[in-house]
Amino acid sequence: MSKTIGSRISKLILTIIVALMVLLLLAEFGVRWSISKQLKDAVGSNSTGQEASISFGPTPLLFSAVTQNVPSVTIESPSTVNIKHPGGANAVPEVTGTPQAFINVDSLNISDPDNPVAGSLSLRTTLADDYLLAVLQKSIAENQTHQPAPTEGKDNELGALAGTFLQQLIQVTGITSNPADGTVKVDITGGAAKLTLKPEAVDGRLSFTATNASFLGVELPSTVSDALTKGLRDQASTMAGNLKIKSVKVVEHGVTIEVDGENVNLNELGKEKDQQPVAPTR
Repeated sequence: MSKTIGSRISKLILTIIVALMVLLLLAEFGVRWSISKQLKDAVGSNSTGQEASISFGPTPLLFSAVTQNVPSVTIESPSTVNIKHPGGANAVPEVTGTPQAFINVDSLNISDPDNPVAGSLSLRTTLADDYLLAVLQKSIAENQTHQPAPTEGKDNELGALAGTFLQQLIQVTGITSNPADGTVKVDITGGAAKLTLKPEAVDGRLSFTATNASFLGVELPSTVSDALTKGLRDQASTMAGNLKIKSVKVVEHGVTIEVDGENVNLNELGKEKDQQPVAPTR
């Protein structure tokens, strides 16, 4: 008789334990779903509706619901890049969105569901050659539109006039990344001119060293290479926002950039993905 009672008690305890485990699993699933939805809403989706991929690792998140802090999050944000040529194949492109990004977050504060803040964040993205080409083409067009004409009496007026004239002639027609020497080759006006750019991270910002700038064998003035690299610098600054550029590496068919920062509002990061990537030249 005592064995029967003991067996029933054991079964009851086992049933309670199983029920508690099921409840805990359901609660864990609910917490993960809720936090994941907040992050997806913050990061956004691309034009096809593809959402970000969120991973929290094996650490249970039930305590995060109490502490309002998620120890670690990995986010794969889809590309929102959209390149259009409304005026035709040779017209100035319209460039919006940002490329695919891989984001690692430590110590995510979720006390305000509408404004999740990362204690520390690192982001890696690759700017493809066709994306860099469109950015440069747009930047050059804007620079030509806002370029002031040389004024009379200005020092080195002839040189300034020549530089302006060359800028008006420039049409970037090709971009080729060369990981072997860490440079980006720029073809100008169908190959009539060439420029080699070496991207680097300097003091948390993107910098370029321009070499081999020539037009029909004649060395181009620095104003031309400056006009070309400005668009890329502006683009990197827009994408990075308040983050610092940690490293730059030329890879096959593109340039990989890594940035990091502290106390990063993920909503602000998401808004930057929807902004026009190249600021008008002033």
